Amino acid sequence: MAASDSLASDPLRTARSLICERIAELEARMPRLAPRAISRKMDAIRSMAAAHGLAALEGLADYGARHAILPGIGKPPAHACRTWTKR
Repeated sequence: MAASDSLASDPLRTARSLICERIAELEARMPRLAPRAISRKMDAIRSMAAAHGLAALEGLADYGARHAILPGIGKPPAHACRTWTKR
């Protein structure tokens, strides 16, 4: 079995890869996004993590979504999610 076959057959690895791509995209665009847009994108990441049973990442994304809309707080901790998904 080739390495690409094992990657395609591992749904958890595929989900992690997709989530990592979304987080990287969010980090690249974060300085230009409004807090509500960041919150929506973090909520989409949370939903994807929940659908694949990634509870720890789901919790981090939920925190980030809520944190993004608090006044004067700043940006969500997307870098924490990125570190976790690279395992």
